[in-house]
Amino acid sequence: MPVAHLVAESLQHPYGLAFDAEDQLFVAETVASRVRKISADGKLTPFAETGGRPMGIAFDDSGDLFVAENGRHHLLLV
Repeated sequence: MPVAHLVAESLQHPYGLAFDAEDQLFVAETVASRVRKISADGKLTPFAETGGRPMGIAFDDSGDLFVAENGRHHLLLV
């Protein structure tokens, strides 16, 4: 059975995850209204403030990040 490893801590309700073209990990923090980048060593870096409750995130082929928000019913392009 695989063993889980801690990737990052102190996230506020992490919900959506996405990898960009360079295999960098991004996470939507629903309660904090933001998207953060997580480095390979677990360092959290602010990436975007959404103003709402981001739930799902995805990158397109051009590297643009789309954020689906719950509550405000918005789809954002970052």
